[in-house]
Amino acid sequence: TDYIAGDADHMPPAWPMRAACAHLADATLTGRALHAALRDAVAVVYNVTRDLPCFNLSLSGPAAGADGSIPWDYQFCTEALPQEQPYFPTNGVTDMFWKQTYTQADVDAHCNATWGVKQRPYWVAVNYGAKAIAEAGNIVLSRGGYDPWSSGQFASDLSETVVVVDIPEGAHHLDLMFSNPADPVSAV
Repeated sequence: TDYIAGDADHMPPAWPMRAACAHLADATLTGRALHAALRDAVAVVYNVTRDLPCFNLSLSGPAAGADGSIPWDYQFCTEALPQEQPYFPTNGVTDMFWKQTYTQADVDAHCNATWGVKQRPYWVAVNYGAKAIAEAGNIVLSRGGYDPWSSGQFASDLSETVVVVDIPEGAHHLDLMFSNPADPVSAV
């Protein structure tokens, strides 16, 4: 997949978040050294080719479309995905984000102005059946312990024919990435 990597010739390291965080592991960094470490951490995803002297985070990387648009924003505006930032209030004290206050009216105005659409807040549940999925059959759902969305996943089997396979070291899109010698045993 080129979801993160761009192409098979420019692969990110195994466990990209761990690799990114390794650049910031020294708590004594300050000034230019801290800025360089932050640049190197962000470059793990946004400069996987390592050929850019600088990069525009708003127009590159996994969230950007080929034309510089942000496809996740459109998806949020049409499907109202509950986990998407920055559409939820943050206070900058008990979270890692700057203070921002969004209301549904703000989101509606943004989605209409940007994409000409109105949110369908219950579309995902209506379209996919939400918990009524248990009435279906022969479905295997995977749940990755390192997946940032795992808190919204089913944690146990829903029926005898709708089962959840727990992959303790599974992560968001790990199954779509090229194989890597560092892949965890639980995901192979």
